[in-house]
Amino acid sequence: MRAVLLVDPDPFVRALLRALLEAPDRTVLEAEDAAAALRALRDAPAPLVAVLSARTPPADGWQLLQAVATDRRLRQRHGYLILSKEAGWLPQSFQRLHELLALRRLEPSAFAQIAPTVSRMQDELAHAQAAGRAGSEVTGAHVPADTPPAASA
Repeated sequence: MRAVLLVDPDPFVRALLRALLEAPDRTVLEAEDAAAALRALRDAPAPLVAVLSARTPPADGWQLLQAVATDRRLRQRHGYLILSKEAGWLPQSFQRLHELLALRRLEPSAFAQIAPTVSRMQDELAHAQAAGRAGSEVTGAHVPADTPPAASA
């Protein structure tokens, strides 16, 4: 069973994301803040995709990703999708995160893209795990979601 972790302080946003991401083959977990998210990531029995807001308290989503980047196991095991409106989407101080993590970004209003993006990331993590590679080494993990995916044959 695949899993996704929803990280947002607003229960309404988490409920909306849950409705978009619930599927028979996917477990949906929730965390309302960075501390709960870190516990869930550490306790996860298998790789998952964490969908987080750039405004996750008590630290924001970028700071949560920075904490993840310092933990080799979390950095290599999971994929991360941040919902952020920021132009250029990666603040310069977090450019290194983009190099370390299986990290993508979507505009929060891109609801139709969230489920397909999470599914692609889960497929990439499963393939990486089967090949004995870290999640951060998956092909295309660092391609921004703003870039259209390659057409499949």
